[in-house]
Amino acid sequence: MPGIVCCRNGLYAVGCALIAWLMLSIMLTGSVNAADIQKNDFRLSFNKSGHWQTAWVHANPWWPPNKDRRESLGGPDVAMRRYPGGAAMWCEVAKELEVYGINGIQLESSVNAPYYNVFRAVFEGFQAAGNQRKVVFFLGMHGNNIVADTVKFFTTLQAELSHPNLYKLDGRPVIVMYSASGHAPEKLQEVFAAVEEKFGPMVWLMDAMNAKPDLLRRFLPYLDGISMYANWGSGTQQKIFSELVPVMRQEFSHKIFEAAVQNNYFNHS
Repeated sequence: MPGIVCCRNGLYAVGCALIAWLMLSIMLTGSVNAADIQKNDFRLSFNKSGHWQTAWVHANPWWPPNKDRRESLGGPDVAMRRYPGGAAMWCEVAKELEVYGINGIQLESSVNAPYYNVFRAVFEGFQAAGNQRKVVFFLGMHGNNIVADTVKFFTTLQAELSHPNLYKLDGRPVIVMYSASGHAPEKLQEVFAAVEEKFGPMVWLMDAMNAKPDLLRRFLPYLDGISMYANWGSGTQQKIFSELVPVMRQEFSHKIFEAAVQNNYFNHS
């Protein structure tokens, strides 16, 4: 049975300016006949056990922990602590993550408007912290050239694909995708094929924040699982899970299921 991770007020110290949601990563492990898994599934199987009971926060580069308190858009969205800049800031973030048992961050960027230097600073800072906190690429699949843009993204950050603080499962980098359902699943399959041909196998998770069962049935044969970029009240959360959990348990128990357990911006808690 998976453990439950709760958002605590002390998590504020990670950086309230990180617009983040606490994630409980649940990999469901029901018994599924291997032949049934393969029949209508385009993804190869791999060892997912390392993902069991991990916890993550989403982070946006445009809300860094050292965000200027004088900025008009700042409002309450600033960190309780005073943070340094650059890689030193991310080193401090990694140390805060460890305090609260968080495995790492899923750092957001769009494939057509990338934050390359932020990713490099995060990797440098996390490595300096020396506490094995990890980084996940959280990619907005925006624009009309997502195949070329995604290949370019990983080409530019190819050195980081071998970084010790990049989160991997069974040797495969884990990628979370935002707005992926705005493309046909066959188009996403084209993205995966192009990227993996050049850089090797990866794990592709789709944001399922507002997904319905039929959407899961349409997309999951092409994916390795789902994540959630969530910001809703507890009533909406209950409705979403009442619809999605049965489908994930009964039909896609071999897929990764990351379930959001924080139902609001923690920088407004």
